[in-house]
Amino acid sequence: MDYLIVTPVKNEAARIDATLQSVIRQTVKPREWIIIDDFSTDGTADIIRRHLPHHQYMRLLTAPRTPAGDYSSRVVQLVKFGLANLRSDAELIVKLDGDVQFGPDFFAGILHEFEQNPQLGIASGLLTKNGIPEDVDIRSGNTRGATKCYRRSCLSDIGGLYASTGWDTIDNAAARARSWQTRVLPFEFEHLKPEGSGAGSPLYNHYRTGLANGRIPYNGLYFTLKALSKTLDRPVLLGPLAQALGYCQTRFLRRERPFPQFISNQVRHEQQTYLVKRLKRLLPF
Repeated sequence: MDYLIVTPVKNEAARIDATLQSVIRQTVKPREWIIIDDFSTDGTADIIRRHLPHHQYMRLLTAPRTPAGDYSSRVVQLVKFGLANLRSDAELIVKLDGDVQFGPDFFAGILHEFEQNPQLGIASGLLTKNGIPEDVDIRSGNTRGATKCYRRSCLSDIGGLYASTGWDTIDNAAARARSWQTRVLPFEFEHLKPEGSGAGSPLYNHYRTGLANGRIPYNGLYFTLKALSKTLDRPVLLGPLAQALGYCQTRFLRRERPFPQFISNQVRHEQQTYLVKRLKRLLPF
């Protein structure tokens, strides 16, 4: 099985070389890797250009100039731009961030999982922080946008990347509602940029990204609570409270972008599941 990579980057000079080296050192190389520079001003594109003559599968494109918008929608636009410019055909398409690093067998392991399981539609690696893997159920669940791998037929079946959404809830819900499996695979990668740092503030970035995604009828309070639950050392009940609020909003309030009913049902189910999971961590029984 072959794979293609699309990577949007903007001002990643401090981290892009780690991502470049991670892919270059893979035991199974991609057939094609498109990197889209979104008008970086810190020399990101220059770092990438130094590698281009030595790796024929790499291409650097300049992002299209479009009206300014929110960060999440912009990333979706850039990935769609990259997909439209792919010259090769392969079964697996990877959306890869420009601020991650991983071992040389990372994609070999992921490819093996897709080859062994024809129903696997979306998968990602296991996020680590300071060498400690994230506490997630690797048997199933929401995949990570930083290393998101789509089987081409699954990507086509669920309608591609939604116009103004993020990578996790909608893609995974849509895939599962169409009987595709989604998995967090036990192949570790590290995110070199702290979550939320794109806007200079973890709180503001969660809030802005969530409102921009318009995934489901969440309002600002949900994303504020979610951001606080991730940034505070002792979040107490903020995590469960955010999930409860999210469930109520997706269950009873439907005032933002309409999504197909099968997605709405799946998202509400996930909110309920995560709420129970969060509460179990707090309760002694």
